[in-house]
Amino acid sequence: QALYFCTPFREQLLEYYMNNKNPGDAEENLLTCLADLFMQVSQSKKKTGVIAPKRFVQRVKKQNELFRSYMHQV
Repeated sequence: QALYFCTPFREQLLEYYMNNKNPGDAEENLLTCLADLFMQVSQSKKKTGVIAPKRFVQRVKKQNELFRSYMHQV
């Protein structure tokens, strides 16, 4: 949430998403997962709601073994 409300960061990430939105073009990584998550939040029509960051969390766990333990379960 904190990153999403950092306007310059959010705008840059959404711009990155718009420029690289073809899933076949880029390998999935933390940046693409986070950009996709930000796009889902920005396109949500509701003022409040829940978007599960499952794909992003799975990518974090895959790339960083420190987040694979039971202490970091969602």
